[in-house]
Amino acid sequence: MDSIMDGFVIFVFIGGAILTSLAVLWYLIQTVRIIWAYNSFLAIAAVVFSPIVHVIFYFMPKDNFSKYESGLFKKYFLAIVVLFLLGIVAAIVIPATSFQEKLSANKMQNLNPDEIETLANAGDSSAQSRLSAMYFGGTDGVDQDFTKAAVWSQKSADQGDDLAQLILGWLYEEGAGVDQDYAKAAEWLQKSSDQDNAVAQSSLGAMYEGGKGVRQDYNKASKLYQKAADQGNDLAQFRLGVMYQEGNGVRQDYTEASKLYKKAADQDNANAQFLLGIMYQKGNGVRQDYAEAKEWFGKACDNGIQIGCDGYRAL
Repeated sequence: MDSIMDGFVIFVFIGGAILTSLAVLWYLIQTVRIIWAYNSFLAIAAVVFSPIVHVIFYFMPKDNFSKYESGLFKKYFLAIVVLFLLGIVAAIVIPATSFQEKLSANKMQNLNPDEIETLANAGDSSAQSRLSAMYFGGTDGVDQDFTKAAVWSQKSADQGDDLAQLILGWLYEEGAGVDQDYAKAAEWLQKSSDQDNAVAQSSLGAMYEGGKGVRQDYNKASKLYQKAADQGNDLAQFRLGVMYQEGNGVRQDYTEASKLYKKAADQDNANAQFLLGIMYQKGNGVRQDYAEAKEWFGKACDNGIQIGCDGYRAL
């Protein structure tokens, strides 16, 4: 709910700034036309140096300056002041809302499970999300309980929390704590993905790639993987690498595949390390290099990939 309110506040400021800017532009045009009738050079200067020239012109002696024209200048000055004040308030309020979110997240780290649950029962979305993650992983002093994870993630997800939406999507996908439902899993992962959650994008990409809960679509899968990969998600980098290697959803490109494997392998993704070793061994997308292949096979082996161990011994 807090994130919704913060978004509303930002929306109001942006809307106000746009409307006020349009008002400034409108009154600028009207006042410049008035100045032009008195002095064309001064009107050109008003466009370039406005509103300084407007102020000078407004107070300088002149003939036939009607109340209507005076009113236009006053409205122009007022619109500029309002826009300026909006900028000042926005510069204070918007960073403050962001800071409050960070403060709330940091505070949550210092609370014990009972205190977090108290906040969650009071309707705090961040606490509900945190509690769902704790029960999902069995961390922070609570026993793993998928049913409780589902209850709390549902409450928080309904309030728009992207982490809770991700967890709820996983629970529906695995049928843990809820009845297995791939369609609902895809629905919640989509909502989390729409908030630019890289893990959700990667998970939803896998559902599109496998046709689970959605119609199989390699193109959508590759785009979701790309979004997550751009955020540094190693699993998405690995899966997108496979798609480039196989030419599914994208044009087959061994060079691009090897680059993506390298990014994931550098993050200790064992599968990417093994496939990168294969590419160096065969010279696909990279220059053939047995020493480099052996190094990546060794890293994959260290991370529990048995065929990586076999490849290391073979070289």
